[in-house]
Amino acid sequence: MPPSDDRVERARPSVRSALEEGWHTLTAHVWTLIVAVLIYVAVESLSNVFSVPPGPGGPQQVVSVISPLGSILVTGPLVVGLAYLSLRAVRGFEPELDDLLAGFRRYVAAAGGMLLYGLAVTVGLVLFVVPGLVAMVRLSFTPYIIVDRELDPLDALRASWAATGGYAWSLFGLLMVSLLILVGGLILLIVGAIPAIAWIATSWAAYYERATRTAGETAPGDADPVVT
Repeated sequence: MPPSDDRVERARPSVRSALEEGWHTLTAHVWTLIVAVLIYVAVESLSNVFSVPPGPGGPQQVVSVISPLGSILVTGPLVVGLAYLSLRAVRGFEPELDDLLAGFRRYVAAAGGMLLYGLAVTVGLVLFVVPGLVAMVRLSFTPYIIVDRELDPLDALRASWAATGGYAWSLFGLLMVSLLILVGGLILLIVGAIPAIAWIATSWAAYYERATRTAGETAPGDADPVVT
């Protein structure tokens, strides 16, 4: 007997359900997630420290353009690793700090996918704000798909675009709430930003998980994401 429309509607992801499931996941694995985010923030901060500021011209100008791309080659796989850790936690597995390295185990896909994601969002924001926001929302499943379906960078971006088609406004709402959570964390003497980022990470993983289940791409109690 097929599920009723009411049951299907309840199974659909929403901002509220993602935040609730994300919070539940965070509280269940708080210390692992906090330490994982601390590591991520530390690496991200170091990559920014070593980036080269724009110069008046010559070699420094060239390096200042290249250095952010080089940074993505390190932080991109780490973003994928944090997505993997969060997705495992949402699915009921015990997350481990070693999960942060998942992106490096699929380095080409992770670095390439996040580089293309960053370029798409940046170009969209430079040309006009709206295309950048659309890219940010529609391609937001990319890091999860890279570790969950073993797709190459372009296919992962295409799959994210297809999977988010019916959820664009809802995901935009989650993006806005995520920004508010992050700002709230920063207001709390900066320290609050760490649990805020952890909550945001688990909430997006929860949204992805529910969206793909609704689409029939995963099943309740689905196995571990593919990267091991």
